[in-house]
Amino acid sequence: MIVGYQISGHDNDSYMLGEETRKAETPEEYEFYDWRFTFNGGQHPATCKKCGRKIDPNFVDPNFKLRKKRFDVSTTYDGYTIVSERFKKFCLNENIDGTEFIKLPSQPGFYWFRLNRILVVDQEKSLELEFMYYCDVCNSYAGIFGASGLKFKNVSELIPEGIYRTDLEFAQAHEQSPMIISSVELGNLIKAQNFRGICINSLAV
Repeated sequence: MIVGYQISGHDNDSYMLGEETRKAETPEEYEFYDWRFTFNGGQHPATCKKCGRKIDPNFVDPNFKLRKKRFDVSTTYDGYTIVSERFKKFCLNENIDGTEFIKLPSQPGFYWFRLNRILVVDQEKSLELEFMYYCDVCNSYAGIFGASGLKFKNVSELIPEGIYRTDLEFAQAHEQSPMIISSVELGNLIKAQNFRGICINSLAV
């Protein structure tokens, strides 16, 4: 039985954190990731100086440029979901709660799509969940894996009506981002719009 949908976007061949990088310089850095984002030749203000994961939840590069503009829903290589004006209008017309659209100063007509409603992962019941590369500087795991087969607290079966993000952010270092989860009814409505670039996968029990 389908209990909800996972929603994501095609990669847009872009980085929100910028194009300036360096190679990992020590064995400890290399353990977390083999390169780092930099800013003006130094530490990037939105990333942890040790593991490289994003630590500023509100960072937007004012000079961000979207390399692939044909998609209504897409994802940067560093975990930002970018949506078009068309997708934004759909969400506003449907009065979908908890959606936020952050303007991109250098990319008019596109937005960073954020969600304020949260599904808390039940870590005891999500058997494939794996935490790796603990960082004692940002006090977080630079690697969280095993997103398939997730179970959520206070969700006995169907995902409640609406659209949510998970409290955990999956992948490694700067790639980390929450999963986007929708209820069945809303997921079917989104599928019917034929948004370009969107990926909608069933969650089943």
